[in-house]
Amino acid sequence: MPSDELYPPVAYSWWVPALGALLLLLVVAWFVLVVWRTRRAAPTDVVVDATKPADAPSRARVDPYRALRDAHLARLDDVARRSKAGAISSRDAHLELSVIARSFGTARMGVDMTVLTVREVRALGGAIRMSALLDRLSPGAFAPRSKRTVSASTDRAREVIDTW
Repeated sequence: MPSDELYPPVAYSWWVPALGALLLLLVVAWFVLVVWRTRRAAPTDVVVDATKPADAPSRARVDPYRALRDAHLARLDDVARRSKAGAISSRDAHLELSVIARSFGTARMGVDMTVLTVREVRALGGAIRMSALLDRLSPGAFAPRSKRTVSASTDRAREVIDTW
């Protein structure tokens, strides 16, 4: 190739690097905005009373699920009462206990547990105790005969609902 046929490279126009820099700045600004908007701000309106201890150990924690727990515990008591009176069979009682446990889990987790298998419930984060309860209730609900008593299953359901 002769040297007289070589041409120097064509330079970019001025707006190409300017557009690249502008796009880079927009991406950085978007990341900053997302981080800023998704972080919780520290509370600024907290008034500290110097006459009271900051964290008194006698102060009870507020349970946001107390009303939900009480409603489901009352339903458990109703199933136990009807089973003891002979109004429902052991199988029906276990089915109702499972429905109550799944209803509580649905309200607690925000995931419809009424359609999930025990394995799918176990895969949910934080629902290990619920999956163990549902696994315990399954033989009483679906087996022709079960060694599980309604009172023991009710006690276990009460324990899971009251502590989860």
